[in-house]
Amino acid sequence: MKRVLRAIKRRCILPITLGLITSAVIVCWCLEGIATAVTLLVGVGTLSLALVTVFMEWVRTILLPQNLRLSVKEGLRVLTPVYRQVPDQSGRMHTQQGEAWSCSLKVVNGSRWRQAKNCRVMMMELHRQQADGTIKPDPPFTPLQLAWSIRRQTPMLARISPSGQQVDLVQVNKWGDGTLEVEFQPYVWHFGLGKKIEPGQETRCVLMIEADDFVSEPQTFEVVWDGEWSEKASEMERHLTIEEVTTEK
Repeated sequence: MKRVLRAIKRRCILPITLGLITSAVIVCWCLEGIATAVTLLVGVGTLSLALVTVFMEWVRTILLPQNLRLSVKEGLRVLTPVYRQVPDQSGRMHTQQGEAWSCSLKVVNGSRWRQAKNCRVMMMELHRQQADGTIKPDPPFTPLQLAWSIRRQTPMLARISPSGQQVDLVQVNKWGDGTLEVEFQPYVWHFGLGKKIEPGQETRCVLMIEADDFVSEPQTFEVVWDGEWSEKASEMERHLTIEEVTTEK
């Protein structure tokens, strides 16, 4: 309710201001004559330019509202090399190479003429399937920011153009020793929270997009992995599925 009242208040500022200015011009016309009215109109023009400059961002917000959402259908699956440090038999650390399927969602910008500034995708909740088949939330969960797909070229708070931007959701790793694992892809993972997805376990994450003057409605995505691996994208899509959950199952 408070958000609605603030929005109504912002929308009323400019119309009320223009109404007061128009009323002042009419009053001056009636009381002082044409010369005074013309002088006032010149001042009004100057003031109007200043108002347009000051309220330009406000006008863009009203005329071109933000419209951001996450799309799994427009997400990408990219096979890339990965590396990690592991100990050998003597306890010395060495680099182990592997392959990984990076699975992303796309942040779709529905406003053709406006960029979204300081945008990030937040994981607000995480729910996992239990032994009895029920799905329960992870206790207590601190919101995490998911990593943008092109991390070196994209700041954490990004500008999203009308062409959109990919954000990593999960990564399927196959290491040199044959180990397979699926992990969520936030920038930072809090200690004590389970980052990995177990085979056959339905895992749901609730995501929201935040940007300047915008917070999206929550979207829920379900990730299920059968424990298998393939280097073929078409087969990997069957082994690891990502679907948006729009109704309670």
